[in-house]
Amino acid sequence: MGNISINMELSPKQKEVLGGSKRFTLWRAGRRSGKTHGMEYLWTKKALSKPNSINWYVAQDTALCKELNIPLFEKIVPHGLIKDYSRSDKCFILFNGARCYFKSANSADSLRGRAINNLGCEEPAFWQNGFDIFYNILRPQLADTMGSAMLISSPPNKKAPKGAEWFRRLENSFRDEIKNGSQEHAVFTSNIYDNPFIN
Repeated sequence: MGNISINMELSPKQKEVLGGSKRFTLWRAGRRSGKTHGMEYLWTKKALSKPNSINWYVAQDTALCKELNIPLFEKIVPHGLIKDYSRSDKCFILFNGARCYFKSANSADSLRGRAINNLGCEEPAFWQNGFDIFYNILRPQLADTMGSAMLISSPPNKKAPKGAEWFRRLENSFRDEIKNGSQEHAVFTSNIYDNPFIN
């Protein structure tokens, strides 16, 4: 990335997670713990460092992207590095040709097909059919590019959809991979007390 810097202050926990991230990183964290801002930072940094890459940020619905993630993206990307923006595609095109898409997990069919270099998954434990969307749709689309994925989510609770326990199983499988010596997996946990920006 050269001397390009992102306009965002990081907490010690965010620095720990981002510094230890691997090809597949899972971050289970409570509400207001800073996980969304942390993932936005890493996702954006990867897009800025890889010309002509395809970068997807997938949230439960496009309203979340419109209200939270897109404004945050615009805020943290240095002025002048965004070349264009397509409202219909919810896609930013950066100065280096990287395309940054904001996608909805509610529209599984629209997620099929395209190779992805850099994937961010927002609250996948609360996606409807999250297991199928991640394992059968998104994960295979990283194979062509050896792309990376970061999944951040609050722990599943009573409001989570049926089948949300798949995220806990995914965490356990990542931990097993790490125990077996994998250099491609990382798992982190945190809570609101790890966020120094909240009193």
